[in-house]
Amino acid sequence: MENIREKRQRELAQSWISNNMYGIINACPRFGKIFMSIIIMRQVNPNSILIAYPDNKIKKSWEDDFEKFSYHPSNIMFTTYLSLHKHVEEKYDLVILDEIHLMSEAQIESCKTLLEANRRILGLTGTLSSWTAKVL
Repeated sequence: MENIREKRQRELAQSWISNNMYGIINACPRFGKIFMSIIIMRQVNPNSILIAYPDNKIKKSWEDDFEKFSYHPSNIMFTTYLSLHKHVEEKYDLVILDEIHLMSEAQIESCKTLLEANRRILGLTGTLSSWTAKVL
């Protein structure tokens, strides 16, 4: 039986899919944004995925949740925000920007080409300030 958290994760995933698969999800810390992203990936079934993150602790969380929820994609490219500029001209079926609020202005600027070339962009955050929302 699905608990209230899982229900909200599925609802938010469906909302993102229904809204052109583009935008930022601002969900409270510990909501389960990675699991919600796995729900999206299972439904959308992208051929290529780029997941960008601020530090390796976040990458480890993705890897742990992939294992926990038996999701074993072979089509994921991981990159830190510091190395994101190396991927900005590549095309992906889905781009996930985790902890998007931690991107520096320079990283946001280099990300513009990536955003223009890719149509399915999922930004994840739990602490989006009004200033950061405006910049993004």
